[in-house]
Order: sequence, then structure tokens, then C-alpha cells
Amino acid sequence: MFVAMDAKAQLITLNDHEQAAALRAQGSAFVCPACRMPVGVRNGAIMPAHFYHLGPPCEASTEPESLQHLTGKRWLADLGAKLGYEVALETYFPSIRQRADVVWRRGEATLVIEFQCSPLNEEKLAARTKGYQQLGLTVFWVLGSRYQSAWPTSKQGLFLSPGFQLWFLKMPGGQLVHWQLAPATLTETRMPGATRLLPRRRDPLREAEQIQTQLHFADKRVVALQRACYERGLHLAGCPWVVHEAGSGLIGLHLPEWQVRVQWLLAFQEAPTISQAAEQEFWRGLAPLVHTPLLPPFAVLSAMRRAWLAVLIDQGWLVKTASGFAWQRRPPWYPDLTVKQLALARQTKQNG
Repeated sequence: MFVAMDAKAQLITLNDHEQAAALRAQGSAFVCPACRMPVGVRNGAIMPAHFYHLGPPCEASTEPESLQHLTGKRWLADLGAKLGYEVALETYFPSIRQRADVVWRRGEATLVIEFQCSPLNEEKLAARTKGYQQLGLTVFWVLGSRYQSAWPTSKQGLFLSPGFQLWFLKMPGGQLVHWQLAPATLTETRMPGATRLLPRRRDPLREAEQIQTQLHFADKRVVALQRACYERGLHLAGCPWVVHEAGSGLIGLHLPEWQVRVQWLLAFQEAPTISQAAEQEFWRGLAPLVHTPLLPPFAVLSAMRRAWLAVLIDQGWLVKTASGFAWQRRPPWYPDLTVKQLALARQTKQNG
């Protein structure tokens, strides 16, 4: 931590090694602003100069802090200052017993910036976010190296924010990266840097082959779905190609999107018409599998639903009616993966 309280109850922000050396030479006593327990000054060669609890850290503390977390907080504070904000490190909010990594203020706007480098479970993430919101504060969760990847993955789903956004801070050096998720593309903006569109990485053939592999090894994630297919005389590896096409590109649902689409087909493919109420109830039933505490309820499921219905309608399988949907033709299932692959090859050849 960079902020402690001196004997006069004044907040002291530790900025550099020279200041730390001077404080240690003075023999000044400091306490944690949150728990009021004694803290000392560390002034080593590798880590930035910082305060630390002499005893066990308090509940507002994130100790032991990594080099990445300490330097990242400082970088985010400097960025806020460059953007014209009034900046404070480690502001403690006693009414909710939370300490923000960085706070940016400008006029009536107060932004809390949390730099998350260590594991954080869904319950704690939701509670901390709710605490700031109770005070009328906007909070941005910026992710460290633990959560970074070349493409969105399930480990980032907890931090998906309204508008399907993610924020990352790349250290050392410092570069803030913003991701905007969409069905066809991922928009990436780097600060400093430029904005670029990354085409969605989707390989239907590879996804189909992975299903076959999962079945071969009796993967528990697909065994139950295979059983449901068998009950209808179908083979999961031969599911229609449409389940692999034009996905939502979203994360946060603890179930692959192709599995949701297979379940949807099993629920509705034999019905001549599909009522809107029944179709919406199907998606509501998936709510326990969504883990996106920063998003409004059903945000991810609604986007996945729109993407799925759009591909069914655009390809002429389904038509919208006044009361719901009706089949124009049904996507074909195949006896196995080999026949499914041959069908794709024929279709590709016909399309030139």
C-alpha cells in the first residue's frame, strides 16, 4: 500500500524511495487508515517503496501486493492525472469498509479504478462492486496479466461490463487495453496506441471435431447431452452445422454456445411452431449458468438468443410469426461426424 496515516492523523502518500528513506530515518510511526494498526515502510531495490502491515493485513488490504499491482496502481494514477482528473491512491471508504486502488475525480464525476491481478471469486467481486455503487460511484475493473489472453476466454467472464467490455493493463511499461466484444469482431483499443478490429476466430470444422473427441473420452460436459440426443435417435457428433455458425462471441456462460444451441434444437425442432413464451422460458432456464456479476441480468443470454435466432432466420430455417416462430425447414442432423464432414465438403464445392 502507498497510503498510511501518521501520528497527527494525516494521510501520507509514499511516492518514491527517497521519501521512504527519509521517513525511516525519522523513525516516524504510521498506521493503516482502514484498521488503524501499525504499518512499516519497505524500501527495497526491486519493489516500489510502500507501506506494509506489521501484523496480519486487515480486510481492506490486498497484501501481499505484487510488483505488478503496485506499479500498475501508480501507472493508473499517473494516467488519470494526464487526463485531467484529480487523482488519489488507495482511498478508503469507511461506510463500506473498502479501499479503492485509484480514484479519479472531475467535477461531479468520481471513478473508482480497481486493478485486479490476483484471483477474485464471483461473490467478492459482486459485493465490492455493489459497495461502490451504493455510494453512487462508478467502478472500472482493470485486469492484470493473470486475466490476459489473445482472445476472450471464460476466466475473464466475471469482469465483463455493460456494453460487453473488458479493460486490461499491460505491465511493465504500461499500456491500457480496451476490448469491445461483438458477434463478428473484437474491437481493441490500446492507450497509448491505436484501435483495430480483430476478426472473430471461429472454426466450425475444428469445433465439430472437438465434439467427437469429447465423446470419445466420455467428457462429462457432453455425456448428458449425448444421452438426450440418443433418446431422440440422434448423434451429438452429427448435430447440424448451423450450431457452429455466427455465434454471439460472448463469454460468461459456463456452457459452450454450441451446446446451448443443441439443447434449443432438442427442445423445439419437433414442434411445428414455437411460442414466444416457451422460447423465452428456455433461455431463462439457463440463468444459473451465467456468471457475469457486473452485467444486468440476462444480458449475455439475450445477446446469445439474438445471435442464434438471427442465424436461423437468415438461413431460412425459421420464420418469425405473430406469436413466436415457425419452421420453414429443419436443420439436418447427420449419423456421425464423417457424414457431417462430407456434407460440408459437398456444400462448399457447390458454392464454388
